[in-house]
Amino acid sequence: MLKNDLFTIHSLKETTSGHYEVVVNLDKGHDIFKGHFPGKPILPGVCQVEIIAELLEEIFEKSYRLEDANMIKFQALVDPNENDTLYFGIDATIEGNRVKTDVATNLGNGEVSFKLKGNYIHE
Repeated sequence: MLKNDLFTIHSLKETTSGHYEVVVNLDKGHDIFKGHFPGKPILPGVCQVEIIAELLEEIFEKSYRLEDANMIKFQALVDPNENDTLYFGIDATIEGNRVKTDVATNLGNGEVSFKLKGNYIHE
């Protein structure tokens, strides 16, 4: 789990039915940034995908993992020294033991850094 280690949840609220706004703070001193990459830390893409799974767990109180994705776009690098706060907009619809998601992550300046459309499955 990355929650309360690599990141903490600053706020989480359902703004409309099925739409969640989540603010996450990164631990810029976390060991992962020492190796990815030395001197130029970047949040790994796989961590961004896992953060979404853990946010879904927080929302629905069940554990999830990514099952498939129709679209994953990394549009801007997340340097924790420049942007240690991420803003997630999550549209989530439960379909059986899956959550269909449409997610956009923004940096503090409003720039979109990451988009994902896919299905997370309850483990």
